Amino acid sequence: QFSQQAPSPEEALLHEIELENLRCAVEQLSDDEKFLLHLRYWCELSQVEIARQLGTTQQSVSYQERCILRKLKKLLNDIQKTEDKIAELQEHLKRQNTLSIISRLIRE
Repeated sequence: QFSQQAPSPEEALLHEIELENLRCAVEQLSDDEKFLLHLRYWCELSQVEIARQLGTTQQSVSYQERCILRKLKKLLNDIQKTEDKIAELQEHLKRQNTLSIISRLIRE
């Protein structure tokens, strides 16, 4: 019997951020790309079943799926880079604000 520990607040927050990033990335996919992912991962259909439903080949579905997953990975990387830049900017602004406060205190 393994008891599953509840995630720490930090882990829960990270998970929420990751889910939100994934939502943002998926929103940038086309409707066809979203539909294929829906069939594959939410409906848990095989590539063959999807191919039958879409009137195409398993190879085509496999290729499309790989392309979509690569696209999602790139979108997620872009989101992470943007978040990193925002964090750097926030840190820079904090330092600037701190320096400004110190400068004012010295002048007083």
